[in-house]
Amino acid sequence: HGADGADADPAAARTSFEDLSSELLASSFVSGTQMAKVLAENRRLRQELDETKKELDNAKKELQYKEMVKKMIDEDAEMHTRYWLPEEHQRFLVGLQKFGHKDMKAIAEYVGTRSTVQVR
Repeated sequence: HGADGADADPAAARTSFEDLSSELLASSFVSGTQMAKVLAENRRLRQELDETKKELDNAKKELQYKEMVKKMIDEDAEMHTRYWLPEEHQRFLVGLQKFGHKDMKAIAEYVGTRSTVQVR
């Protein structure tokens, strides 16, 4: 990483660039107007890079959250695929009495942890 500058300190790089800019301007290789354009473009690119880094960080956080939710859903699905807990069965029986044997959606919502397919 070190040879290509990927791990370089941004503050040091900024100082180096500003030093180089001053040297170029002093040596008359580049006019003041050209240097001002280069510096303005550099600032714009740095700001764009900062914004992109923030977007990337937000996307990473969102992905981590979605992965966590998926894992929780998968773990919950494993627990509830086959065997019913006694509390679930009791809520099913009460729901069956309350809503009748045809209203599977209402029973599933009443049980709270089972789908309409699972309460059929």
